[in-house]
Amino acid sequence: MVFVDPELAGAFSGLSEKFSSLVYPQLEQFGARPLSAKTGVAAYIDNELGRGWFWATQLGETAMLSQLRIQCNRPMELVESPGTPYSVLASMGRGDAELAGKGYSKTQPNSIFPMRHLLDENIMGLHIEPSTYEYQLEAGSLHCSCSLYLLDGSFEKIGLDKERVRLLDSSFASGLNLNAALELRSTIRSITPSGTLSDVGRLQYRAKALEMIYDLVTFLEDKHRDDPESDEKVSDRVSTILLESLADPPSIDDLASRFYLSRAALCSRFKRETGLGIHEYLAVQRLRQAESMLERSNRPVAEIARMVGYQHTSSFTKMFKEKAGVSPRQWRNGQR
Repeated sequence: MVFVDPELAGAFSGLSEKFSSLVYPQLEQFGARPLSAKTGVAAYIDNELGRGWFWATQLGETAMLSQLRIQCNRPMELVESPGTPYSVLASMGRGDAELAGKGYSKTQPNSIFPMRHLLDENIMGLHIEPSTYEYQLEAGSLHCSCSLYLLDGSFEKIGLDKERVRLLDSSFASGLNLNAALELRSTIRSITPSGTLSDVGRLQYRAKALEMIYDLVTFLEDKHRDDPESDEKVSDRVSTILLESLADPPSIDDLASRFYLSRAALCSRFKRETGLGIHEYLAVQRLRQAESMLERSNRPVAEIARMVGYQHTSSFTKMFKEKAGVSPRQWRNGQR
């Protein structure tokens, strides 16, 4: 990343290049100036574009905590171009939640965002891929947030087991509406920029970050424990999702996150109810759909293969022969 403003760049020397790239360019667009901070880095804005402040502290190699409060003085377009994938657990106002939803949906059109039933203070979890995001900020709009940025590998570094890591990764990838997570909301509200000495301050914020992750895991697991769906209901819903997306089905991790289940728990419950593994069930349904189209249409085999999720006709033909005993063309000829 190339720093254009040397003075502002100096204030961000306390952040790694990856984390600086996530916040510095936006502050530079606002014409921010460096501000002294004993714990972390800080900047202020007081010009024709807006007025406010930003603060952040890095917590090890893979996490960063930040807060900001900025009021726009005039309309402007804010461009973000993160160069590294990351997840963010954040509290933000109604307007920022709407903006986050619009920006997020550019690369995740099937996500749950934009969020519905927005509150004055919204808690959400997002996974952001490298891309360019453009946000239209209105004159007089107030932007407030408290965010925990997490790079890949964050959950492994704090010692979470593989199932919980998969649950968190897939949940962030799907998008999390966490307005019902009251303990998490309370923890975030307790975070304020500190004037304490650097080492003590970072220890305090590292503890807060771990508490946020603990609150999130507890919320996701309690949600399922307190309101468990029957194996039949879960299996029916998974089946419906797969049937509606044969050409491009969600991953098992993504499916698990939708039901607040671990990957192993979802697979076990689905097989207990249907007698089939998820991948096996998907193959059976693709075969049935292909048989129907072969019998009722004159579409080429290659087109049917793509419609049921096979990019290569050879893979489709191999699957069909294994399941039906004959090639797709032989099967079609035998039905007419």
